[in-house]
Order: sequence, then structure tokens, then C-alpha cells
Amino acid sequence: MPSAAAEGSSAPTCSVESGTVLASILAVLDVAEKAVEGLPIYGPKAVISSIRTVLQSVKVQVVDCLQFG
Repeated sequence: MPSAAAEGSSAPTCSVESGTVLASILAVLDVAEKAVEGLPIYGPKAVISSIRTVLQSVKVQVVDCLQFG
């Protein structure tokens, strides 16, 4: 359980679990994006693609944090 001081901290936390969760979410979004590819409407693919792009940038930051502490 995090301490009260840690809960109020605005410092980013970095863990291997964060990277694993992000990788899993990105894999699901990749599958979802491919699944909606054939739909005649553009909206769902654009939203999924945007979310995936944002999460990929977060993943890069987590990897940098894990590598450089």
C-alpha cells in the first residue's frame, strides 16, 4: 500500500508492470483497429488509432524511465 506522501506526490512512477500493461493494451488496440478496418464508417478506426498513438508515446516514456531511472 502506498504511503500518504506517495499518494500526494506528482512525481511519475515507473515500473515494469506499467510497461507490460501498456504493451497489452497496445496489442488489443492493434487487433481492434484491424477488426474495424473493413467497416464502412471511418470513426471507430480513427478513434482507436488516436488512442494507440497516444499510448505509444506513453510507452516510450515508460521505457525511457525504466532504462534511465
